[in-house]
Amino acid sequence: MDKRCEPRFATDQSITITTLGDCRVRQIAQVKNCSGSGLGLVVQAAIPAGTAVRIELEDSLLLGEAMYSRSLPDGYFVGVQLEQAISGLRELRRQARQYQDESEEDPVPTP
Repeated sequence: MDKRCEPRFATDQSITITTLGDCRVRQIAQVKNCSGSGLGLVVQAAIPAGTAVRIELEDSLLLGEAMYSRSLPDGYFVGVQLEQAISGLRELRRQARQYQDESEEDPVPTP
């Protein structure tokens, strides 16, 4: 019996995952399934349970924690619980550049 709280959706998208902490390792991963709170990824190097991870995909940045890592014939299957998500990064960069340009054009007068 499946005890998941949310449905999982199959996918096959490439993303970049970086382990956070003392030893940062960046690698390409394949998203095999996803839900509102987690991802199932296939990676080449194992990611131990409890490791904080940063996931970059398209226009978003996700932060989470590896919950388990299972060996596969061609890598590892890692379950990631998502904790934070930031989307709309292109628009955020555009607005930051615009704000910086405006600040340089109209400096604040000093008394």
